[in-house]
Amino acid sequence: MTQRRQRKLGLIDRLERKFGRFAIRNLVRFIIGFSIAGTIIFLVWPEIYMQYLSLDWYQIIHNFQVWRLLSFMIVPPTSVDTENYGNLIWVAFEIYIYFIMGTSIENAIGTFKFNLYYLLGWFFIVFGNLGAYLLAGFVFGEYEATSALIGMMCFTCFAYVNRSMIMLFATIYPDAEFLLFFFIPVKAKWLGWIDGIIYGVYFVKYIVQGVQLQNGELGIYSLVYYFMAFLILLSFLNFIIFFFAINNKRNSYNKPSKAAKAFGRKIKDGQKKNSVHKCCICGRTSEDCPELQFRYCSKCTGNKEYCSDHLFTHVHE
Repeated sequence: MTQRRQRKLGLIDRLERKFGRFAIRNLVRFIIGFSIAGTIIFLVWPEIYMQYLSLDWYQIIHNFQVWRLLSFMIVPPTSVDTENYGNLIWVAFEIYIYFIMGTSIENAIGTFKFNLYYLLGWFFIVFGNLGAYLLAGFVFGEYEATSALIGMMCFTCFAYVNRSMIMLFATIYPDAEFLLFFFIPVKAKWLGWIDGIIYGVYFVKYIVQGVQLQNGELGIYSLVYYFMAFLILLSFLNFIIFFFAINNKRNSYNKPSKAAKAFGRKIKDGQKKNSVHKCCICGRTSEDCPELQFRYCSKCTGNKEYCSDHLFTHVHE
């Protein structure tokens, strides 16, 4: 790779060169393992998540329960109802989709970039939660209770990060087809748009509910809805970053370099020059008289070209 090309490497590519050897291969298998474990936990003993696994900054700071920084990711892909086990079929289908999409995305963008995608999702959630914990504790004056409530909200937040894989997959493979309900063919790009619209509606809904509460008697609780909207934005922030990174990389590869442009101009000028035909008798050219036909005479010495009016009437030289 030339030095000019090296200078054009983006931040993600430079990070990959430096830290790529530390990337975890087949990360999607760990994600699926967390989803299966979360499904079992919410079926058998849902209270354990709130007590020991949620992202509760009060417990992390005061009781040194640092495992919560990772254990909050142990969540089912969708809501699990202990009274209705029919949705377990949908849970299994969604886990299968995660595996297919995660494997395809890792093959397309590389192991390091797929690791970075989830690392950014984790980073935004953890430190966004910390900022919300400090703000809510300051407003409500009760850090322990608000921290537990915000930590429970992050249960859905990491599920959003998993679901953002659908939009990332649709960005990379827009024309890939899935059988919706096992018989309706739908392209991935439409699934990505549908998913984005759904969570866009949720985002606007939470903002509107927060505004309505803010103007009422329970104005202080509007922060809960604002935070839920903030969580949706945090969950898809890593997708937004990768969306622009992927498209910028495509544009940089599709955009020809200066040398390629100069070479193309030379070829075009040469083709244009060679395509102009001129009669050595009358001097008319194919540009001046496009209706004329020009031919070389095989009986004349040299490459002498004549128009159709003089091709058969000229004196051979």
